[in-house]
This record gives sequence, C-alpha cells and structure tokens, in this order.
Amino acid sequence: GEAVVHAWLGAATKPQPHAQRLRRRAGPRDPHDRRVRTRLSHRPIDRDDAHRGRSARRARGSTARRVLRALASLAVSDPRTELAADEAPRAADGRVAGRRGQATRQRLLAATRAAVADSPYRDLTVVDISRRADTSPATFYQYFPDVEAAVLALIDELTDAGGRQLRVLVTDAAWESGDAAAGLSQGFLAFFAEHGELLRVADLAALEGDDRFRQLRTRLFNGVFLALKDLAHEARAVGAIDASASPGGIASVLTTMLTQVSSHRRGFESWGVSADELAATMAAVIDATVRGDGSASV
Repeated sequence: GEAVVHAWLGAATKPQPHAQRLRRRAGPRDPHDRRVRTRLSHRPIDRDDAHRGRSARRARGSTARRVLRALASLAVSDPRTELAADEAPRAADGRVAGRRGQATRQRLLAATRAAVADSPYRDLTVVDISRRADTSPATFYQYFPDVEAAVLALIDELTDAGGRQLRVLVTDAAWESGDAAAGLSQGFLAFFAEHGELLRVADLAALEGDDRFRQLRTRLFNGVFLALKDLAHEARAVGAIDASASPGGIASVLTTMLTQVSSHRRGFESWGVSADELAATMAAVIDATVRGDGSASV
C-alpha cells in the first residue's frame, strides 16, 4: 500500500513534459522547422495555414484603419467640428494645422498684437513675440516665415470681421431718423480706438509701397464705400441732393474723412478737440452730403 501511495505522489509532483517546455527558455527558431506550435495546442500547424492567419489579421487591421480614416474625414468635413480645408489656418509649409496647432497659432497672433501695441513696428522681433507667447522661435517659424507675415495674418483677420462691422453701420441704419450719421461717425471712432495700432501699421506699410497691406486696407473699407455710394444714389434719385452730384465722389470723400479723422483722433485731442466734437462734426457733414439736410450745423 505504501509503495503505491509513494509512487502516486511521485507521479503527481514530478514536472510534466509540457510544463517543462513552457518554462524552457525559447531559443532561435529553426528556419527549416516546418511546424509551428502554440502554447494552447501541440498540434502541428502547416506554415501555409499560419500565413493565411497572418494575412487575415492584416486584412482586418487595414479595414479598421480605413474605417477610422473615413470617420476622421467626415469629422473634418463637418462644419460644426472643424474649418473647411481651404479656410483653415495653415502652417508656414502649407499644411493645415490641427486643433492644437491652431491654438498655438492664435497664441502667437495674440502675442504679435500685444507687441505691436507696445513697440514700434520696425522694432518687433521673433524672439520677443515668442517670449510673449511662452514658446520658442522655432515654433514661431513653423507658422510664420517672419514678423511681417504674422502682422499680415492679423490684419487679414481684422479685414474680414471689421469690414462687416463697419458696413452695417451704413446698411442697417435708419437714415430717416437723422441718427444714422452720428452712429456711423461714433462707430468709426470706436473701431479705430480698438484696432488703431494694427491700422497704423497697415497705413505705414501701404505708404511704403507694400501692395499686400494696401489691398487689405482697401478691402477693409470697401464695404463702407459701396454702401455710402448706394446711399448717395438713392438721395440723388429722390432729389435730396443735386442731380449733378457724383455718388462715387461723395462716397470717396466721406470714407476718407471717416478713416483719416478716426486715425488721427489722438492728435486732434491733443489740440483740444474732443472725440464727441469730432463725431458730431463728421455726422453733420455726412447728413449735409447724403441727405441734403441744410439744418445740420457744421
């Protein structure tokens, strides 16, 4: 009886062949061995079967990647999630920036705007802007080739939004009430008070012959010019102004008055002329020109 028990215990505690194989340190696989073994089964598997298995896994992986790419393209094309590819901001090398890249670009633009407000335009440096944005010059050059390009991007953004803001001062005003001209004058003064630094840079560069800045400046005020021209056409049609008056000439003079007086507001204030006086005088000129209001006192 004891011999049988000892024999049974010895068999139970003796390491089994398959356990020894699992613990055995794996060596380099023999390239001539045509059998592939798994840890769950010791059944020999043909190399062709293994190849078909790997092919199937690769096919499933590529299908999953195609699905993910399709979903990603849908997300990018959805206007609720991303900008369109042709409207999204681009890096200096032309690539469309992702969300993090767009955030970095906006941070650099904000730093550029702060630098323009604090320093003369010609004194701006990439190092200063990068330090303000809490990043490196190398990061700056990923988005803009130089300081001038960053300033151009700022003015370009201002041109689109600011052009609409100024145009509606004419198109959405009730010109029959007599308050529209005052609203237009005050709106221009407020716009230049907020964005005067950038607009002065655009004026300086345009005067020096940079056509890029000149075109942006023209685009910014073109909507106001066209709206005033239409207003003068209507005034001439109803006999409010002389039939020989030129709507284009009226719009040109009024647009120039609004931009130049608003641009030099600080200088006029140093002469003792307040912003309210400037606004009231411009409003009187506008009323007398496009409404034929002889009661307006200039």
